[in-house]
Amino acid sequence: MKKFLTTGAIVISLVYSSCNKSSDPVLTRGQLLASPKGWITTAITINPEIFGSADFFASYTACNKDDILFFTSEGNYRREEGATKCSPADPTIWDQGTWKLNSDKTTITETSFSSGPVTYTILELTSSIFKITREQPVDSINYVFTITSSAVK
Repeated sequence: MKKFLTTGAIVISLVYSSCNKSSDPVLTRGQLLASPKGWITTAITINPEIFGSADFFASYTACNKDDILFFTSEGNYRREEGATKCSPADPTIWDQGTWKLNSDKTTITETSFSSGPVTYTILELTSSIFKITREQPVDSINYVFTITSSAVK
């Protein structure tokens, strides 16, 4: 009988703890985008390959690889030079505009103040990873770019 009561107590305790809700807040996609201290691109691939390589990010110069993308909860974004500027005369903010998620939160559209809208499909979005893709037709080839960014710590 003692063994039965002990086993019962353990089962009840496990059931209770598995049903206990976490105190961590569940963030929406918009909150996830705006929550970190910015996003830094860590990889860009292209399909089909260009010059035998799918690693498009490898062609970036070091001064472009450390740029940071910021989203605000008010629907604005800005791209800033990172620690390394390509030229000392370059402005710190080199692109800015507005952003919006579609109704089912699967795409994000950025509208730059200096150019038209660009829409990306969200492949992954967590508090540490932001992965998107976009198609770009050039002549008769439809290139697919996949961009992975990590949250700035």
